[in-house]
Amino acid sequence: MTLPANNQNPLSTAEFWGNMVKGRAPIQVMKKGLGEALWREKEKLALAWLEETLPTLKGPLTSDAWLGVGREVMLCKINSGYCVEQP
Repeated sequence: MTLPANNQNPLSTAEFWGNMVKGRAPIQVMKKGLGEALWREKEKLALAWLEETLPTLKGPLTSDAWLGVGREVMLCKINSGYCVEQP
């Protein structure tokens, strides 16, 4: 199966997945946390699901970026529940 890549050259499902892995921090965190062997197993499952699911989509795939601006800064120690508001 091929997918449009920003109205340019079509992407294969494997290329689409590769771009998702490279460009999505949550996937990178999961990949690093699983270790290589377990990651390969999960990746096979993900690719199989994509091969089955993507052809059934009725519209184009999009990736919206939601940007925001904040005014408060918090200093947090990861996994401690400790946060201090910074002026």
